Amino acid sequence: MSLPYDSWQSRFTSFSNFQKFIDNKKVLCKCGIIISLGNPYQVSNFQRHSQSNNCNYRTNNQPSINVFFSKTKPERNDNDENKDNEENRKQSAFICQGLCDLEYINYVINSPASFGSGKKPEIVAKQLFPGKFSESTPFTRKKLGKEEQKEFERALESEATWRLDKEFLVVYHMQYKKKTDNKNAICNKCEELKCNKCLNKVLKVVNFNINIIY
Repeated sequence: MSLPYDSWQSRFTSFSNFQKFIDNKKVLCKCGIIISLGNPYQVSNFQRHSQSNNCNYRTNNQPSINVFFSKTKPERNDNDENKDNEENRKQSAFICQGLCDLEYINYVINSPASFGSGKKPEIVAKQLFPGKFSESTPFTRKKLGKEEQKEFERALESEATWRLDKEFLVVYHMQYKKKTDNKNAICNKCEELKCNKCLNKVLKVVNFNINIIY
């Protein structure tokens, strides 16, 4: 069974030349030299140094001035660096603002739908509720109960490529990322929508009709 930390520590503090731990594999001697221990809290390397002529403190019993101005830092492992990198990445990330140019805003305002580029509503309804909507029966939401309407909306959402946010007047990809490293504050998935032929076709139709009205 391994000894508790205090027991390992006491092995070093029993030496008069021990100054401090830098980390579990390095200690600072009062002579100003940093001793590598090899294994965590292994005392043998420090003991050999303490008994050798390399330790000036052993010779004159006077601490080196360097130990009072030591800039030594705890040894950092890969996990520490990865945590710092991840933290820095999070701090520098932007909230994805989606597609919110005027043409997209016009589309959101003038479209009755909340989702786009999925299966047609009547096809989804007939697949979900074949008993209510046969091939010859036209689709109408009025035939759906509250729970059926919720199931219908979930099905439409799962089939869609983009979402129309009616509250913030913006278009998002259905798989958009809330945060992005892109400086334009648009995630890669939403960037893909800019080249989506189906969306661009819808935008042209909507904006064309608006221009005629104006």
